[in-house]
Amino acid sequence: MPSPLKPADPPRLAGYELQGRLGEGGQGVVFLGVTESGERVAVKWLKPELSSDHGTVDRFLREAGVAQRVAPFCTAQVLATGVEDERPYIVSEYIDGPSLQEVVATRGPRTGTDLHRLAIGTVTALTAIHHAGIVHRDFKPGNVIIASDGPRVIDFGIARALDATATLTASVLGTPAYMSPEQLHGRQIGTASDLFSWAATMIYAATGKSPFHSESVAAVLTRVLHHEPDASGLDQPLRQVVTACLSKDPVRRPTADQVLQTLLGAQKEEKTAPASSVARSRARLRGPLIGASIAVALTAGAAIAVPWTRLNAAPATTATPAAISKNTPVTTPAATTLSGLNAQLFELPNDPIVLTNYVVWDAKREAPKNFMRTKGSVDPFERRGGWEARVSPDGKYVATRDQELDDDNMDSVTVTERSTGDSFTVQSVKDPLSAEIIAWSPDSSRVLLDIFDTKGDKTIIHGYAVIDVAGESIKVTKLPKTQDEGFVWGFGGKGVVSPYKGEDGLRFRDENGKVVRDLPAAGKIPSFTQDIFTPSGKSFVTDCPPPEGDETTCVWDAATGARTQVVDTVCDHLLGWYDETNLFCYRAAGNDQKKFTIEVVNLKGASVRKLLSLDYGEDFDFFYNRRTT
Repeated sequence: MPSPLKPADPPRLAGYELQGRLGEGGQGVVFLGVTESGERVAVKWLKPELSSDHGTVDRFLREAGVAQRVAPFCTAQVLATGVEDERPYIVSEYIDGPSLQEVVATRGPRTGTDLHRLAIGTVTALTAIHHAGIVHRDFKPGNVIIASDGPRVIDFGIARALDATATLTASVLGTPAYMSPEQLHGRQIGTASDLFSWAATMIYAATGKSPFHSESVAAVLTRVLHHEPDASGLDQPLRQVVTACLSKDPVRRPTADQVLQTLLGAQKEEKTAPASSVARSRARLRGPLIGASIAVALTAGAAIAVPWTRLNAAPATTATPAAISKNTPVTTPAATTLSGLNAQLFELPNDPIVLTNYVVWDAKREAPKNFMRTKGSVDPFERRGGWEARVSPDGKYVATRDQELDDDNMDSVTVTERSTGDSFTVQSVKDPLSAEIIAWSPDSSRVLLDIFDTKGDKTIIHGYAVIDVAGESIKVTKLPKTQDEGFVWGFGGKGVVSPYKGEDGLRFRDENGKVVRDLPAAGKIPSFTQDIFTPSGKSFVTDCPPPEGDETTCVWDAATGARTQVVDTVCDHLLGWYDETNLFCYRAAGNDQKKFTIEVVNLKGASVRKLLSLDYGEDFDFFYNRRTT
């Protein structure tokens, strides 16, 4: 029920008779308005300080008007915008009912079918909002109304319009416990930010508390930025998508379309799926951040259940690289369009790294399509079967891993010599363990695998395995202590590196698994990097440890372990070393972030050259190796 009007409140606003107050916050007051015919609306009138000049008002109205394009699916439709007494207002459909925050506070957490319907209804609303080109920016329990016909999302046109005024602080534009890390950092945000807020709201609905709840704002901010939330109280498949949406990295979060398809698809699968199957599903192939074949979403493909795409920087090599100029070329070569996806490759003959294969997810077949580098062909890439496929740096071999377990219920990898077709297969581990292909060694003699299993939505690393191509054999190294992150090559492919002391240090092992060195404060292995060492092996790179944090890149001397440089790059994710003095990385391109690029960056952090460009909406995985010829 609305509260009475205050003495200073106008009796009419925007042509509507005001019958009471629905709420008041940092942005302004929301009134209940009524037309002469008795139709009720919500009128939000902004505070005077938010409309400081005519330019600000015009920007607000322009941005707020976009909200009128949102399809009225599970939302409170925006009906009109305007200005009265030099203060902008927004008129929207009035939704009769309590907010989700009020429902949980008075009736307790939502469970079972009620929670599942809430999730589907609210993410349907986000899908409609995002399809209109809008980011909600303030999704929280107070902005979800539980109406008689289901949940409705409100206030989706407000935050973007207010942001256009450039006069508000984060405290006005959002509620910290439901804001994404990038929003708290004051960075440019996209639709992925809303998915983080949605996931936090779902945990609130199920538990009665935000996943980042604390008694102080400072503690809340720390939890949002650095703590992993607990979603164990949710049932599948909601727990799966909520966990994915709460990734600290916006690129790793699924889209609203993907979440909706997962939740709707799960209902169908419950009726049709067999009780058990030997085949590995895509969800099972989600591995850890480092060295997993399913890790990151760069896409907006509606049929994908969880983030699948990962950017992979393949290993460096000790072989002599092709001769290159000391000055990295600053010109961009002609584009080559890649088969199977809308992406352009920009290569030069003397590039020290080369794209050797890439994978495109076929949503209709629910299977990957592998493309591999060829020689002497009009099309530089050819199609190849297999669930996972990795080409060796010298191009001689391909390692593949099938979706199905073998007759012994074992995971296995097949290595094929491409010119002759000769092959051999090695068994790695038995179900429920899995062993995914991580990368070839720089000299193309061995293949590194991560050994892992999944418990609910969590992937646990149990060790690693190395395939010896010449000996047609495999050595499995299981470790007594499990970890959350995987392994990458070290020492030119003669050893491996893994996280140590949480995520702030590195542990180096030789080829037999013996620990040879620990660096407890070296920082994290960058999430998409498969070899942290320069081609010479003299330096390695990490996401910096505190206090700099993983927004900066640290360069270390491999011989002494001393930090030699701190680099603040334009990158969103570091991929590895381009050559001895330049890195290469992934970044979202342009203010609208409708393109993604792979770029060379120097050690001053500046972009030098583009290597690859693709549209947002492509679902793919690709692999660079160091050029050997």
